[in-house]
Amino acid sequence: MNYLVLTPDGVGSTYLQRALTVYLNSSGRNYYNTHELLNGLVLDSSNNLYKKMMGYRQSIEEIVKLIEKNEGNIVSRLAQYHVEARLAGEWVDKGFIPQSNIFQERNKHEDYTEFYDTCRNSYDKLIYCTRDPFEYALSWCIRSMTGKLNVYSIKERVETHNEDSSYDIDLEFFLSKLDQYKRYIYWVKDNFPNAVEVQYDDIHQDIDTVLSNISGKDYRMFDTWGVSLQDYSTMLYKVSKVYNKNVHYSDNLLEYQSLLVSQKKLFRSGIPIKMNTLRDKSKSVTNFISSLDTYNKWATSSNEYPELSEDQILNKIEREEQIYL
Repeated sequence: MNYLVLTPDGVGSTYLQRALTVYLNSSGRNYYNTHELLNGLVLDSSNNLYKKMMGYRQSIEEIVKLIEKNEGNIVSRLAQYHVEARLAGEWVDKGFIPQSNIFQERNKHEDYTEFYDTCRNSYDKLIYCTRDPFEYALSWCIRSMTGKLNVYSIKERVETHNEDSSYDIDLEFFLSKLDQYKRYIYWVKDNFPNAVEVQYDDIHQDIDTVLSNISGKDYRMFDTWGVSLQDYSTMLYKVSKVYNKNVHYSDNLLEYQSLLVSQKKLFRSGIPIKMNTLRDKSKSVTNFISSLDTYNKWATSSNEYPELSEDQILNKIEREEQIYL
């Protein structure tokens, strides 16, 4: 069974797809995580599809052929913002790429009909990740200021986020991410109507049950590693709050993820660590209340999403702290 995770990014999709890949391999199956489909794919000599960053150099037709030739078990991600970026002629590679202007012009005219058909036919399980739009946009604003989409080690989290972090977020950018989230939901409904929703809160409150439900497997990570993925994730976040970044940290499950990376079953890093709780964000974002007011005006005008009160925010914080404190 192949799995495709749909995302606007910033809704837990990286955590979900990496955790699912680790879970499936740990259960005794061989799975390759291709990460994003639209910025680089390669087949090995056994026709296992794996990740190699190429920017937007591969055409949609090339990507379709690679997916169709794949003979391995795969977990993949498809981000709606990459579709928009390609169609807008944007470029993601750093530095000078020969003929990049030719690729950009080609991408602006690509038809995604066959690609979407291939995704629906090649992936047995389609999953779309959702999140409260307020928290989604808030997270993206912080990401834009730190330059970090995810953190993959305790040291990286400590260096990126600490008690002294302070962010005065750009409310125009905040609004643009709210609008993007709305476009993402429409995109899913238009192109992947049979996709199953997985909510961000469920991913971070009980990832083990989510993975078991998605895969249909009666397998527990605890039986192999002596710890559930939920407890493992929670532990890493808590350790990062008191961790000395000059001390090297490692554990058996971390080493297993490194093994999967070396086998090209995971791309670059393993499962990301939770960067911030809502409490963290409320303390570090200097214009947090202004962002909430901005969200509520957007929600009222869109008439599709509920407004949020400060009491509701406090309730969210309290529920989350039952896990991460």
